[in-house]
Order: sequence, then C-alpha cells, then structure tokens
Amino acid sequence: MDRSRRISNPNKYNEDGTINRSNRDPWKYSKNYVKMCRLLKSLYRKKHAYIVDSHRKLCNKLITIARYFPVEKMHFQALQKRAKETKRQEKKTEVKQKNGTVKVIQKYKRKKRFGRSINRRAPARFLLELKRKAEAVGGVYAEVDTK
Repeated sequence: MDRSRRISNPNKYNEDGTINRSNRDPWKYSKNYVKMCRLLKSLYRKKHAYIVDSHRKLCNKLITIARYFPVEKMHFQALQKRAKETKRQEKKTEVKQKNGTVKVIQKYKRKKRFGRSINRRAPARFLLELKRKAEAVGGVYAEVDTK
C-alpha cells in the first residue's frame, strides 16, 4: 500500500523517502489503494470480532467456575515498549570467518518485548470483559496492587 501511495504522489516525498511537509497538494489515491484500504479495514474488523468473541467465551467459562476474581494491576503499554538498556549476553559465541579463523564475540540481548503478543491477545480488553461479566452475575472483580 505504501508503494502504491508513493507512486501516485511522487511530489509529496523528499529524495531520502521522507514526506515533504512543505507540499500542500491533496493526496491522490489509486483505485487499487482504496480497495486495499477497505480490505485492511475489514481484516482489522474481523480480528477485533474474533478477539472479543474468544474473550467472552473464556469469561463465561471462568464465571461458571468462580465468582471472585483478584486481578493484578498491569500497565500493558509498558510491556509493549522496548527495553531501554542495551546489554550483552553472558554467553560467548564463536563465529567462523571467511578466511577460516574463529572469532569469539559476545552478542547483544534483544530489546524486543511483548508488543506483538499484546496486540494479538488484547489482555486489557479481556479484563474489561471479565469485570463487566463478573459484576453482572453478582461476582467480585478486585484489582490488587502488587507493588
């Protein structure tokens, strides 16, 4: 989609690929771009419907088992962010170079955390659903501060 938009609006971009902010011309969208936008919107809608449906089914199962739900307060946006510190792994790795020598290096630890899985599973949405359903049947939803 980005490629299609760039081809349709060559004057809206600088040489390095960034958007030219001084250009105030209206954006032009090709028919295929508009069609792909509609498809993407539909896919997001289906994903949301699937997540909500699965959350509701799981909440119904949980409510048949229990009526008291102590839940830890969580900051899910903090889990989405990358780790701040750049650290090296404790394990050393041997790398064979083209000339046949072996070099010992210490790789960096990954800074990636839980962004994609939080996007796929929507835990905050699940907790909202659980709270709504628990209170509707007379159960208790208690947020516990673990700090």
